[in-house]
Amino acid sequence: DKNGNEVRKLKTGASEGISRTTWNLRYPSTNPIKKSSGTVGRYSNPDQGPLVLPGTYSVEMYLSDNGVLAKVADAESFEVKALENSSLARQSEENLAFKTELSELRRRIRGTSNQLTETENTLSHIKAAIQQYPDANIKWMEEVKALEKLTHDINISLWGDYHKSNRDVETLPSAGGRLETIVYQSWYSTSNATETQKDQFAIAKVEYAQIRTQVNELLMRVGELEKMMNIAGVPYTPNRPDWKVD
Repeated sequence: DKNGNEVRKLKTGASEGISRTTWNLRYPSTNPIKKSSGTVGRYSNPDQGPLVLPGTYSVEMYLSDNGVLAKVADAESFEVKALENSSLARQSEENLAFKTELSELRRRIRGTSNQLTETENTLSHIKAAIQQYPDANIKWMEEVKALEKLTHDINISLWGDYHKSNRDVETLPSAGGRLETIVYQSWYSTSNATETQKDQFAIAKVEYAQIRTQVNELLMRVGELEKMMNIAGVPYTPNRPDWKVD
């Protein structure tokens, strides 16, 4: 942008002739990184960030040849202009500041959710190791069961009680649910955030802080279990550090 901040990276394949790549005037998504974006469903939206503000931007082009990057062209400036088709206030710095905060909280919540999924996989392998390997203390299973319950409870705080929602029973709002509702309502709007959206964001922020404390405790306790497995010489389990000391 005009302040020299990198706004977006676009990657496309090299081919003969004239090629065109289009920027959708949006910031990147702060959801966990994926190797491919996949297809957008009938009732879903693309995984992308909020719209940028009107103003001056510039673009640079690089070519990657066997992993070696070479600049193809110097920076070229262009103007992003607002269309004269809005009866309400257009995208403002206040609006973008709120969406930037929203994107950061989304980065943390979505990242924590993926971290929980990975931890569940780790716990399932620890449980299998206790059941199968002779030197793994069977009493460790009590801690595994307690950690599985803690993971389950954190997931409900993060995304809501799916046991009830799957049976069409009303549930209390969750931190992730509040956040994704605001994203759904505001990502394709250039109007400023409503007071309700600001209130829900503030609640989600407090709820996430409490959830993160629980996640840190969970990871610490899983780490202690893994240390005991290392001492016992238990074979490799996913993501376990120091499982083999050379």
